[in-house]
Amino acid sequence: MSGFETEPLGEGAGLLGLLVRITPHYATTAPGSPRSLIAKFATPTSENRVVAETFDMYGRELRFYAGLASQTSARTPQVYCAEFNADNSDFILLIEDLSRYRAGDQKEGANLEDAERAIDEIVKLHATWWGETNQEELAWIPIQDNPVQCAGMTQGFAAGWDVFLDKFGDVLPAGTEGRFAQKPHHGAEGNLGESSSSWDDISEIDSLDVS
Repeated sequence: MSGFETEPLGEGAGLLGLLVRITPHYATTAPGSPRSLIAKFATPTSENRVVAETFDMYGRELRFYAGLASQTSARTPQVYCAEFNADNSDFILLIEDLSRYRAGDQKEGANLEDAERAIDEIVKLHATWWGETNQEELAWIPIQDNPVQCAGMTQGFAAGWDVFLDKFGDVLPAGTEGRFAQKPHHGAEGNLGESSSSWDDISEIDSLDVS
């Protein structure tokens, strides 16, 4: 590689990470050399970084891409580099650029066909390690109802409840407001949304971004 260009992506939209598209220039192009790739780094915003570190979000994402992504039949971006510094949570993730595919629209949401295709990929992801969670290489994956996760979800739920009621309270079944306002008994975290899916309009979802 003789040089490269960079293009920031999603400025002002990223919560926990920075995304950059890298376009390499090759002195000699080897077969399979990517024309572009995506680099992901930790956020420089200290408040957001505390959240990521509290829930080990960076470590979990990097460990998945470095060790598990290649084991599942679910379509995930090709990984070129996944390095994580556990001492300060700095990381670098270089993955396949999927901009040639249709990106999911978080505002518009998914239609039924796209949702069904996404579910098919989620099934593949879970099926890979179904009943195998006692493996040593999976020991880092947290149980979702652990105290830290539960506390974070409870706080987030409480903070967003009034905003939710203001925007969507009219669609709640009558008499259920009190039930939904109760603290949840357990928490779960995930990030499969329209903004983390890429679509091949010919046949199927092209990629899940697991983060």
